[in-house]
Amino acid sequence: MIRSVKQTGSARPQTFRPSALVPIAFDALEALPPRLWIKADGARWFLGQIMRKTIHGHGDDKDFVPMSGRIIREMVGRRTWPTMRRALDGLLETRPHIGGVRCRGYRLGERLTGPLHRVHLLDPRIVKRLEALRAQFLQIQEEVQLPIHRRLRERQSELTIDPGVYAALAELSDRARPPQEALIDSIQQRQIRFSVSATGRVFHWVTGLARSLRPFILLAGEPICGVDIVGAQPALLGLLFHPNGLKGAPSLYPYPSPLIRLASLVPLLWLGASASVSRPVAARIVGFFDSLPGLLRCVGPDASVFADLAASGCLYEMLLELCVAAGVQMPADVECRSWIKRRFLIDILVCAGEYPCDLAFLFRERFPSVFRFLALANRDNRGTVIGSLQALESALVVLSVAPRLVERIPIVTLHDALICRRRDRPLVRDAFYETFDDLGFHFQLKEE
Repeated sequence: MIRSVKQTGSARPQTFRPSALVPIAFDALEALPPRLWIKADGARWFLGQIMRKTIHGHGDDKDFVPMSGRIIREMVGRRTWPTMRRALDGLLETRPHIGGVRCRGYRLGERLTGPLHRVHLLDPRIVKRLEALRAQFLQIQEEVQLPIHRRLRERQSELTIDPGVYAALAELSDRARPPQEALIDSIQQRQIRFSVSATGRVFHWVTGLARSLRPFILLAGEPICGVDIVGAQPALLGLLFHPNGLKGAPSLYPYPSPLIRLASLVPLLWLGASASVSRPVAARIVGFFDSLPGLLRCVGPDASVFADLAASGCLYEMLLELCVAAGVQMPADVECRSWIKRRFLIDILVCAGEYPCDLAFLFRERFPSVFRFLALANRDNRGTVIGSLQALESALVVLSVAPRLVERIPIVTLHDALICRRRDRPLVRDAFYETFDDLGFHFQLKEE
């Protein structure tokens, strides 16, 4: 388990002490050459960032987490970083950088896959930078958090973990176990972690918890279940192509009526791109919706077929059938539908046409105008479409469904899903369907 000083009192500490969660096996003074010992906190920060991103689920299917070289150099020093990276090579594994597509990815090597502990950082340069980043983060949270977010944060205090989780933890791989132990410890010690991204996505304890450990979550002392939208982001993409707008719909944008109703709930569209909330992200999302009427001119009949498949929850199954028929090799250690879902999000929704990929080739052949739409929308930034869909997803689940329930029953949002007590499942399902009716579309739900 993680070794750290036990915190008591408020879930929001009154003083900020920069720290890094690093493997106990890591000794910075042993790993670095003597001339870099004065920069040891830079190495601790770097490994702590890898662990933090791993804990919050930011890794790829092989657990490599993206790390911007520019940010690393800002933190540890432009001249220091090349030497430090060479010194750490034997302790880390990397995934190569692809220009314009992805940052270099890092994960801890086998020598560091063990228990963690929290180390306080003392280097004045790093402390000053982290304090500035924290102040910026708190300012952004003050702007983006609405009353519903604050109420959902309060509901986090009702989360606990069944002791049976420790037997399940023991079944995880040596690489997966330490970050999951960190999350379990946070829940046990009531260290609430709750934040809202620029796209409106909510992040907390449960978002990074391994699926195999979720059955051990208790909400208000009771076992949980989840109600989620089947293929939410493809379904929302299909909503952009929906041909059946209602006459007399608001004319703020010439969108199909259901989309107008949902988009009107996205905070960035009424805060505007000038808001200080992560301005590049805000500008991309506002720009996407402003340019949508022009982008839609490129779509053909295949877009309606795509929309129907996505709304019915059958898109991933259809793509899986295409891959099987084409003899596409899929990893043996990953469930096929999960692999299709992940590759769809990465290779099509984010990187349409940017590098060779069997799934992208098959998708382009089946849905040529949808593929063209994605490539055009993402031409200036690969995050444009997925960020905009995440904003719609958050508007739907967090800003539309959750307010119908949060004062009545304990709930936790999980991107396209709501977690509730098992006995409250019918109420949650009904709240989703009521929201769909109000907005003028219908997506499929599944319960776990």
